[in-house]
Amino acid sequence: MSAIDKIRDHYNSLSKGESKYFEAWDLTFYKEPINLEKKGRLFKKMEADPIEGLAYALIELALDEQGKNHFTLEHKITLMKKADPDVLSEAAAWLMQTPTKQDIKKKIETDFDYLAVVQLADYLKIPINQVMEFSVEEFMTWIVFLEKKRKEEQHQMNVAKMKARTRR
Repeated sequence: MSAIDKIRDHYNSLSKGESKYFEAWDLTFYKEPINLEKKGRLFKKMEADPIEGLAYALIELALDEQGKNHFTLEHKITLMKKADPDVLSEAAAWLMQTPTKQDIKKKIETDFDYLAVVQLADYLKIPINQVMEFSVEEFMTWIVFLEKKRKEEQHQMNVAKMKARTRR
């Protein structure tokens, strides 16, 4: 696998649909991984005008449960003049944050559904984001199949061990 393939696979493995609830606004924002191009555009906006840049971060990155933007350009003035700046800053910082290797490791160790997705992607030799697009039925069919396969392989190993013991 080439270096660029490894970089692409890592980006594709980043958490999709991560969410955070902002109590002050009684809103839950969802986010997808942010690429360097989009992050660079937002940083340029923040350099030109930090307040406007934070508003743009919410406009471009804050998603609803269906993956659609919560805000549009029509909301920019309200976000800049009528929103709590501390909450807006917290939301923008969270939205622009890229998960670290430790974040992903913790997620794999604590989120068994995500671990199943990673294992299935590994088994099928496809990127994680492709597994995330499976229907629930397709995903569960694979999980049941792999569990059954694992049990059959374990049974065959136990039978082989028993035969080996009886030969001694």
